Amino acid sequence: EEEYKMQLAELEEELLKQLASTEGSLLDNKELIEALNQIKTKSSVVKDSLEESHSLQEALDKQREEYRPFANQGSVVYFLMQDLRAVSHMYQFALSIFMRLFMATLSSNKDLHNESLDAKISALKQSLVERVFAYVSRSLFKEDRLLFGLHMALSLHPEKFPDAERDFFMNITTYAVDPEHNSAPAWIDTDILAPYQALMKALPDVHKKLNISEATAADWQSWMHQPTPEGKLPVAVTDVTVFQQAISVAVFRPDRLPVALERMVTHLLGLDSINPPTVNLQHIAEEETNPAEPILMITTPGADPSQEWTEM
Repeated sequence: EEEYKMQLAELEEELLKQLASTEGSLLDNKELIEALNQIKTKSSVVKDSLEESHSLQEALDKQREEYRPFANQGSVVYFLMQDLRAVSHMYQFALSIFMRLFMATLSSNKDLHNESLDAKISALKQSLVERVFAYVSRSLFKEDRLLFGLHMALSLHPEKFPDAERDFFMNITTYAVDPEHNSAPAWIDTDILAPYQALMKALPDVHKKLNISEATAADWQSWMHQPTPEGKLPVAVTDVTVFQQAISVAVFRPDRLPVALERMVTHLLGLDSINPPTVNLQHIAEEETNPAEPILMITTPGADPSQEWTEM
């Protein structure tokens, strides 16, 4: 577009030079009239090209704006990766790595051209989350994968974590028993009495949803003795969010909280697991690296990739 504007300016300048240099009557100067006609023709072509370029630019801008939600999520995910350096100095990811993952997401979803725009954006977002989480989790120590998953879930889905519920969850281990206001059912054990009282006070709406009473005591006691209570709350519980379910596990069965949080993360992020897929060195070497980048492998006791390297 800028090139066409420059051509138009040059034609206008040439026209002025022709008019300034002519002598005598303009109508009798055939060379001038012929030159003016040529300039007019060229100017018309340039103007048409300029209008066409402008229309094309507007169409591209419109398409770019349509995909802005995906770009915004990409920006959020990139800075989530950068936040990991606060956990360990080893967890540093270059912008070039993220851009490679971002472009790979676009390339792997070319078959979405027949889908609606909303479906395309949704599929691209999900694909980027899966690709980035698989890449990053492979680089993390096992104990840090859940932390990254929680950070990503909270940042990408803040509406799922109301402030009051988040504050209660973060301070759940700091509450003390209030003996003067103890209206807890008799089946509530003393070791969970403090967080239960805090739940009643801080999150009355959540407590109401849990439907805790003497009438539902049998269901709750049965649930508390299950080996995997994080899978489903008692039947008396109605309409709880996935975070409220994790809060319930934190209050009544804190020993199962890590598993409950992992279930919540995989649910919110649409993942099968927070653990990365099995490492395939052949795939990494051929698909995920280039000759200008070294591969750094940190193994744990008992792991020996030398055989796989030899087979490559």
